[in-house]
Amino acid sequence: MAAAAGVGGLEVRLDPWHALTLEREGRTVRAVAHVGHLTSELGATEADDEAALELRVVPSTAAPYAREQGPDEVVALLHDAQGARELGRIDGRYVSTEIAGGFTGRMVGLVCREGAIDVRSYRCTEIPES
Repeated sequence: MAAAAGVGGLEVRLDPWHALTLEREGRTVRAVAHVGHLTSELGATEADDEAALELRVVPSTAAPYAREQGPDEVVALLHDAQGARELGRIDGRYVSTEIAGGFTGRMVGLVCREGAIDVRSYRCTEIPES
């Protein structure tokens, strides 16, 4: 996503109050967690125009035979000339029906909070488990 006059980016959400947003405003990219009525900036950095934003859901790292599997995590990443940089992560339960209620499940997509944003490409893929 190139720098533009607006504020926007990618978001994984259950509803407007339970989401992880990776947004860009000018050259600043930030990861913002929304849990209920609390909003927290998890991390921020400067990025060039060629930077790519990524939200990734990472499965639990518990052993497959463990009695209790832990929750997945939603990770906000920035890819640029410096490599991949993590700006923040949240426990996946905060964007699930387990905590937030509801019945639709997670949604992922583009968001524009203010003005207009330029999006060069958008891709949503499922990475098969190994």
